[in-house]
Amino acid sequence: MARVTVTEIEKNDGVAIIRPNTTLTSWTNQSAAVDDENVAVEGIDGRNVVLGSVYVDETAAGKIFTYTGTTQVINVADGTIQSAGGNPVRIGPFTYSLSTPPMMLKVTCCLAFTDSSALLAAPAYFKLYKSTDGGAAYVAIGGTTRAASRRQSINITHLDRAAGSSNQVYYALYAWQAGGLNPAIGRIEFFVEKRLK
Repeated sequence: MARVTVTEIEKNDGVAIIRPNTTLTSWTNQSAAVDDENVAVEGIDGRNVVLGSVYVDETAAGKIFTYTGTTQVINVADGTIQSAGGNPVRIGPFTYSLSTPPMMLKVTCCLAFTDSSALLAAPAYFKLYKSTDGGAAYVAIGGTTRAASRRQSINITHLDRAAGSSNQVYYALYAWQAGGLNPAIGRIEFFVEKRLK
């Protein structure tokens, strides 16, 4: 960690540039020692803010999922892909690169129940899964499970630094509720941002 020593001018010092020069020398020498204890590395939410470094694939088919209507959380004991408007809530494929410049993917899924005040008879669970083939071989993404005990808004965000063994990946929203009244979801937004590491 870099620390600058400020040498102050004191009362009765002779007229000289020695103390200011000592401070300037400290600034010069310590600037080479600045590290992440001094300045957070890409501290703005991990972003590289150079133009074009962060963008969203909103125009390609299958790259963004939006739904406004009513769909039920599936009443099962374990997770399965949530359906909305007759379609599975999944997006992809997204390509990424681990070479130069390395790229990572930020996955965001937001959803809202139709009634935000009522308690659920049993908690509803939501979790992100991913696949490298877009078929049935989806695997859970750790740390993305969200539970709702009342009809509230849910937001799941995951920064995928190692998206998969191939250079493309698909994402899906899994949901389940073991017993209860199959609460109705009124809105789903599911998208990915690509960004440089």
